Amino acid sequence: MSDNEDMILPFRVIEDILLLGLILGWLERMYTRSLKTEKNITPPDRTGRLFGMPAAMEAVSLRASQLLDAGGITASGDRVIESTAFEFRNIAREFLFILKTVAGSLPPDEFESDISRLIDLGKQVSFIKQQKIGDDLLVKGYEHGLENR
Repeated sequence: MSDNEDMILPFRVIEDILLLGLILGWLERMYTRSLKTEKNITPPDRTGRLFGMPAAMEAVSLRASQLLDAGGITASGDRVIESTAFEFRNIAREFLFILKTVAGSLPPDEFESDISRLIDLGKQVSFIKQQKIGDDLLVKGYEHGLENR
C-alpha cells in the first residue's frame, strides 16, 4: 500500500460515517412529505414500517459515530464500523424503495438524485469488503473477526 493510500483509506470510512446523518435527514424529510401528500395511498402496515426504519438507521448511525469517536482515526479500519455503514445503506435503499412504491406521486425533490447516489456510493466496494469479512469469518471463525475488527 502506498503512502497516499495510507492517508486516503481511513478518511473514506470517516466520510461514510459522516454522510449517514445527511442521508437520514433527507429520508426523514421525504417520509414527512409523503404523509402530507393528498394522494398518499400508503397502507398502514407500510406507513408503520417506514416510521420504524429511520429509527433503526438513527441507532446504527449513532453507534457507528460512537465507535469512530472512541477509536479515533485508527478505528477507520474497524470491521464493525465499516459494517454499520454498509447496513445503514442497505436499510436506506430498502426505505427509499418502499417509499417510492407506496407514496403515490410526491412532488419532485431537488436533492433526490444526489442523495440516491450517496446511498449507493461505494456499493461495489462495500460488497467486496463484506465478502472478505465473510470469508475471514468462515475460515478463521467468529473470534478472529472480533479480534481483527
